[in-house]
Amino acid sequence: MAQLPDKKLRIAVLSRHFSRHRGGAENYAVSLAEQLADDHEVHVYCQSHSNLHPGIRTHRMDMDMQRPRWLTMLFYSAWTYWHTRHGFDIVHSHENVFHGNVQTFHVKPVTYNLFHKKQGFAWLLVCLRVLTSLRLLAWLAVERARVRHASHRSLIAASDLLKDLYIDCFRLPESAVSVLTPGVRMPEAISLQASGLAKQTAREHLGLTGAEHWLLMVGHN
Repeated sequence: MAQLPDKKLRIAVLSRHFSRHRGGAENYAVSLAEQLADDHEVHVYCQSHSNLHPGIRTHRMDMDMQRPRWLTMLFYSAWTYWHTRHGFDIVHSHENVFHGNVQTFHVKPVTYNLFHKKQGFAWLLVCLRVLTSLRLLAWLAVERARVRHASHRSLIAASDLLKDLYIDCFRLPESAVSVLTPGVRMPEAISLQASGLAKQTAREHLGLTGAEHWLLMVGHN
């Protein structure tokens, strides 16, 4: 992905629920926005938020609509388009919306969930199901709009698996999608020595010796 220029940019971030407590995708959006806000002007367009960063300006959609999800998606897409169509250097979407020049994908595409490994009669049944469902038509149309004109947009996947799925589903070139995985931002005040002491204290508290090797798995959903 190309490096940002030295000048201060005006960036719009689209995240429906801008909060670290809503899930992995939301936490990812908050972390990225906070780092950008240290050097640039960041505006977040959302339905709800728990923003604590003084450098981020949040704009909340007045309509507190949650269901049905596909209508919420369309209203949110239209609302964010209307407010970000002028005056921004970058519009970065973490949501399924039909606009934005930077698109970050956090979940499997609906196209994949519907059509993966479907052939023959099973594929025709899925097509019939889609053609008779406004909900599915809306999801697929907006999802397709996100990857349209990929050469003029920055497409980002949160994992290598998602990159492969989007490339396969939408017949994108390998170079069209970048991978930017979630990370851990350690407090800068913690020195290596202090970090080592904290690890030792934690091991003693949990009754772990230094003789064994342990593997810790942290997951969500």
